[in-house]
Amino acid sequence: MITALFMLAPGLVEVVHVAEVGATTFKPTVFGTPGCAYDHQDVATESFGVFALTLLNLVIGSSIQIEDQSGTTTLYNGTAAGTSQLINLDAFAPGSSLNDLRIKVRKGSSAPYYQPYETLATASVGAQSIYVSQIKDD
Repeated sequence: MITALFMLAPGLVEVVHVAEVGATTFKPTVFGTPGCAYDHQDVATESFGVFALTLLNLVIGSSIQIEDQSGTTTLYNGTAAGTSQLINLDAFAPGSSLNDLRIKVRKGSSAPYYQPYETLATASVGAQSIYVSQIKDD
């Protein structure tokens, strides 16, 4: 969000929201002219970029669910089509709870069955690979 501060008189400032800016648009940190300053502030739910997560050693047909660690927001839900899978997720502002991921993998819909696998990760702009250790559930 870009905000304009207008100095109306000494000690009297008016704050006006100028524009919402998307993740692909240049957002200045601070700039201004005499009597006027502009700034932006990102909210915790605004995406900063892409977190490319690759899951390795998957059992084909396994269910994959990625959620925040508090379990309130599901960020991805799908089925493994191969033994490795690239999942592109949003990376949020540093400190956002949406960056704290819980990754769950399970093949329990048909034989052979596998025990649930769960791990934690932190999303950031860039890429990460995670080796999934699925154990047969005999």
